[in-house]
Amino acid sequence: MAISKETQAKINAARKDGYSDAEIFAHLKNSPKYKNRFTMAKKDGYTEGDIAQQLGLNITITVKQPEQPKYEKPSFLADVGAGMDDVFSGIKQGALYLKDGVTGGNDYEKFTKEKADEKAFYEKARTESGAGTNFGRFVGQTVATLPAAAFAKGYQGVNAATKAGRVVQAAGVTGQNALSGAAAGGVMFAKDADERLKNTQYAAAGGAIGGAVAHPIGKGIAKLNTKLSPNASSRASARLGATIDDQIEIALTSRNIRMGDLSDDILRGLRKDVGAALKSGKAINKEAVARKVVFDRLGITPTKAQLTGDPKLWNKQAELAKIHGAGDPLRDKLIQDNEKLSTLMDDFVTKADGQAIDQYGAMSKAVDALDNHNATMKQQVGQMYDAAKSAQGNDVLLDGAGFANDAITRLDADYAMSSLPQNVHKLIKDIGNNPDKFTLGKSEEFIKILNREHKASLQNGQPTSTTHAIGVVRDALNKRQEQAMQGLLTQGNNDAAQMYNLARTAHKMRVDQIEANPLLKAVAKGEQPDKLFNQHILGGNVAELENTVKLLRSVDAQAVNDIRGQVAKYIYDKTFSSLNGQASPKNMATALKQIGDRRLNILFSPEEVAKLKDIGSAMHYLITQPIQSNINNSNTASAALNMLGGILNKPGVRLALSPLKDVQDSVKVNRALKGSVASDAKASNDMLDNILYGEEEKKLIDILTKLGVIGGANTAK
Repeated sequence: MAISKETQAKINAARKDGYSDAEIFAHLKNSPKYKNRFTMAKKDGYTEGDIAQQLGLNITITVKQPEQPKYEKPSFLADVGAGMDDVFSGIKQGALYLKDGVTGGNDYEKFTKEKADEKAFYEKARTESGAGTNFGRFVGQTVATLPAAAFAKGYQGVNAATKAGRVVQAAGVTGQNALSGAAAGGVMFAKDADERLKNTQYAAAGGAIGGAVAHPIGKGIAKLNTKLSPNASSRASARLGATIDDQIEIALTSRNIRMGDLSDDILRGLRKDVGAALKSGKAINKEAVARKVVFDRLGITPTKAQLTGDPKLWNKQAELAKIHGAGDPLRDKLIQDNEKLSTLMDDFVTKADGQAIDQYGAMSKAVDALDNHNATMKQQVGQMYDAAKSAQGNDVLLDGAGFANDAITRLDADYAMSSLPQNVHKLIKDIGNNPDKFTLGKSEEFIKILNREHKASLQNGQPTSTTHAIGVVRDALNKRQEQAMQGLLTQGNNDAAQMYNLARTAHKMRVDQIEANPLLKAVAKGEQPDKLFNQHILGGNVAELENTVKLLRSVDAQAVNDIRGQVAKYIYDKTFSSLNGQASPKNMATALKQIGDRRLNILFSPEEVAKLKDIGSAMHYLITQPIQSNINNSNTASAALNMLGGILNKPGVRLALSPLKDVQDSVKVNRALKGSVASDAKASNDMLDNILYGEEEKKLIDILTKLGVIGGANTAK
């Protein structure tokens, strides 16, 4: 496209006017004068970029990319049609192949290429649209090959008299079914010889196997779906896994156990056992699942009766354990249970890290720690008061006359004047007569005297009338001191007032701490440790125990461990208190109830409390007979069996009969020793169907049934 001088001049003028090359090109392209020229140039093969270059314009040409085709998910009917087309196209392929062999043409090759491209597009559309498993195509192929499928035989006719004859007959049926399958597979469309061979081989194998398996047709479809779809197997596993977890969660909810709280190992074992039960078609024994968690956490292998708590199984277990010889493994297992429980409790006591040999030793350690703490605090408070007495500001006058009047008025009102010690009465009168000598320092000295008299007035730790009278005077003095101290602290520049205030605060903290800790109060009173364990650890107020433990942890952590160790030993001793050392679930439950969960949680960690509770539960499961078990503890039945064993041991008789009885008893014992979470009942059909079939498989079975493709076993002869 040549450019004229006129056009060049217009371009130069437009540039001077500030137009860009792109704007100039767009104007020329759309102007009536140049539009026809642009069209002719494009017909000659010039692009817009070429034209702009000829015009001396520097522009950027944006090439519009063609839109990618959007694939729609084929409908179910389209999939069915594709499946039928697989068969019909295969038949046409065969016809064209024979025709080309006679005429020398290439219609077979052309048809195969066109059909292969068509099917490749179909497969791409399914893949890009995320269509998933192609059940519709399978239905179409099945319907189209019904004539071949009708040739297949069932195994009902395998009825020869001899085993060898039945094998020969079965082999013939299997071969016929394989031929039937091969015929169906051989007529399928194939893009080349290799694919046709695979279709034939796979269909032959499917025909041979399909006729032999005496399972519902739905199970066969589920298996076939697993073959056809790479995701079918994982979906089936996911359905089984979800059902397993649902069954576990239902069983554990009743015991307030969360699956999330279980360790990976425990949960893995539960899933394995529950999965095995479901795969066997059995319902889940929820009691057994809950008990298994406890046993697994403790490393105990229970018997079937212990795991389920079934009274009938307990009866059988008890009688089997009494049988001489065959019952030995079961009896040994029950003895080992007691040893295991003893070991678990002994380990719990050891891990409490206590060093005291008895309760007295543990409380002596705690008393010493609290006594030292109390003495230290008392010393610190005394040092603060001594510093305050030496500080500047002790000579500040207080209202002595007002204090004396308050004290006497209160004493008269309470009829307590006669109970007041004479020395205290004299001090009050002196202060009232000489108010100008009642300073801040003197008031603190008077408080010290009152405290000493207050302590001396107690009888066996209990207050008397004198105690009350001294308290009245002390309250009146404290009130006057507080009023004066507030003024002095507000004014400032009085070191004594500030230090007295700090000392009083520290003293109050010490008193409050003693009041909140009965054990500390007992120590302050000088009580001996021999009775303190029962009073303040196993008994007493729980909140006060918590305060005591917190204080002990801060002053001597080992003292807390000693108490923990003795509490654990107390539970152990109660549990194994019988003369023969047999564990008692009832005694352990009583001990735990006496101590209470709140005390246990104060002394032990949540993990330790859970372990202790597990031991108690396991002990109950292993030892406590179910109410309905009616076990013959008199050994009557076992005595009869053992008497029979004695008869069998006689020469000649044992040789003939005893081996059989021993084997039978041993088998029963072995079964009793193996616990299972499976119940005797069968799992519901709904549950099994939900595990076996997904929604797509269920849809397929329904469609094939309505089409008449499936409706029962093939009984063709």
